[in-house]
Amino acid sequence: MTDRLPETIFVIAGNMDQFRTFRKQLTETIASEGLFKLSHTDIIYVGGLDALRGHRSPWGYTVGTWRARPDIGTISTFLQERGSSIDEFIEVSL
Repeated sequence: MTDRLPETIFVIAGNMDQFRTFRKQLTETIASEGLFKLSHTDIIYVGGLDALRGHRSPWGYTVGTWRARPDIGTISTFLQERGSSIDEFIEVSL
């Protein structure tokens, strides 16, 4: 097993339940494959812009009904200002 990931994984999910389901699946998959160490604290739910503040080029996953969020346009714009794009996030269906 290698060292921890150097960056935080951001998850833009439709709601907190979708985030929790995805986080559980992701940590179990990574643990079973023995790729690297990953803690629940390394995976951040983007419940709003505050979760992204202070991070440069955030990356991660879009999960479930994320497109239906009323703040998705604001989040997308903020990601672009931080050197990232919502299109760069990996989309996951639940």
